[in-house]
Amino acid sequence: MIKILIIFISLFCLVPAMAQQKENRGVSILCPPPNYPKESRKLEEEGAVILQIRVNKDATVGSITVEQSSGFQRLDAAAMELIPNCQINPALRDSEPYDSSTRLRFNFKLEGKNSKIQSNPIDGDKNRLETGNPLINPSAPRAPPAPPAPSASLTYTQRITQKIKSYIIAPVNGIESNLSADVEIKCAEDGNIIGVRLFESSGNKIWDETVLKATIRVISIPFDNAGRVPPVLIIRLKPKD
Repeated sequence: MIKILIIFISLFCLVPAMAQQKENRGVSILCPPPNYPKESRKLEEEGAVILQIRVNKDATVGSITVEQSSGFQRLDAAAMELIPNCQINPALRDSEPYDSSTRLRFNFKLEGKNSKIQSNPIDGDKNRLETGNPLINPSAPRAPPAPPAPSASLTYTQRITQKIKSYIIAPVNGIESNLSADVEIKCAEDGNIIGVRLFESSGNKIWDETVLKATIRVISIPFDNAGRVPPVLIIRLKPKD
């Protein structure tokens, strides 16, 4: 009887301890196979790009920044464009999701007539990158044809807004016209985009992701009338403008 009582008390004490166990883990990312840009294959462009990615606790992408360039803007853009199409699980602390950052390396390598892309987390980061079934159609066009030359009457901001919206591949249905998402763009001196983040959410996840993807596809920002590109731009986009 005493042995049974001791076992019962032991089990009773273990239950609260087990209930208090909390899960802690880093970001996990499931991505479709990346595209090796056709023009990059033709010109035999190779290199490794390191991206720093801000992952929000709601599993959305907050920002993407090129920490180390491959040396070729097309390859950098191909890596950046992939991230919003990945399935992301945010980091957990005590089983609660929280905003965090992670770094990923993409190695673009040509082997004969074949192209190879390796994607992996930076050593020491507590996250993992997996390649699984495509979440989007990898054969879909990366961008529509180049838009016509902008009207001279457009302001510089309007020209950039027009260019970003021309890279929205599929029409967005069922989104209220009064929504607006602000996107922050970091640019190099030559106009190449080296960072994109959602500066202010529209409150609609679909529109926010659409704006982020379209901005990445732009690749570079045009020069202003003085022949310069601001290092940081904030552009507001609405579905019906």
